[in-house]
Amino acid sequence: MIAVDKCIKKAGLIQRARTYRLELHPEGLYVLCLGNATGEFRKFRSYTLEKYMAEKALSYFSQKYDQEHEAALNELKLLGLPAFANRKHTYFLPAQSLNSALSLNTQKGFMQIRDPLCKLKLYPKTMEDYHQLEKLMSELGSTS
Repeated sequence: MIAVDKCIKKAGLIQRARTYRLELHPEGLYVLCLGNATGEFRKFRSYTLEKYMAEKALSYFSQKYDQEHEAALNELKLLGLPAFANRKHTYFLPAQSLNSALSLNTQKGFMQIRDPLCKLKLYPKTMEDYHQLEKLMSELGSTS
């Protein structure tokens, strides 16, 4: 099993940003929604009250969402993968459809899932997560 701990689906016009965990098993790929994700804050040179307030808000929500992710991971351990995969925004992609459904954009650093069940663009949260994504994709390439 190969697992990518945290991948972020950026917020859209209507949908919130979400955090996903990817687990590759012999039977297929589990795309597990752990909960919401915080937005990005770009660093500016000048120091303003708005920047200070935005940093405080993102810090607060980041801590809140980290607790939400821990609770989801505990629920995953308690329920098991098949039961957890029935949750909202969580998907299972069978092994036979993975090679055509997944693509890794190495220049922009995201993985795209194009499947009838879900269409997602996932960005790894850390470099370790990115290396796990590369490992996942190489594993899929070697099994095809």
